[in-house]
Amino acid sequence: MDKCQCGKEFKLPALFIGYTEYHIPVAQYQCSCGTVTNMQINGMKPFKTDRTDKFPPPRGEYIVAEDGSITFTCPVCKGFSPIAAPIHSVGPDGAVSPSVVCPYGCGFHVWMTLKDWVAP
Repeated sequence: MDKCQCGKEFKLPALFIGYTEYHIPVAQYQCSCGTVTNMQINGMKPFKTDRTDKFPPPRGEYIVAEDGSITFTCPVCKGFSPIAAPIHSVGPDGAVSPSVVCPYGCGFHVWMTLKDWVAP
């Protein structure tokens, strides 16, 4: 994640704003120091997501249903995304492969690891 002028990393969630004239997604990030910055969304970075028992899962978190299905909420646009075969597989350490792309086109694209993952 990019850093604020104060040196701290911006925290998710970010607010999806739209696209540049070159169709690059833009989000509004806020720092704990109070700075608000509009930036292009940088993809393909490592992202560790927290597990929750709440439905729907809060932004940037995932839930595992009784049937073992995984639902993730995009931290940028709040869209729900399944993490499931045949597209994704989850390793014993919670690493998701291949990379996770938000299906709603907001530009969120990361290498995801599911925290507190317990294989079924």
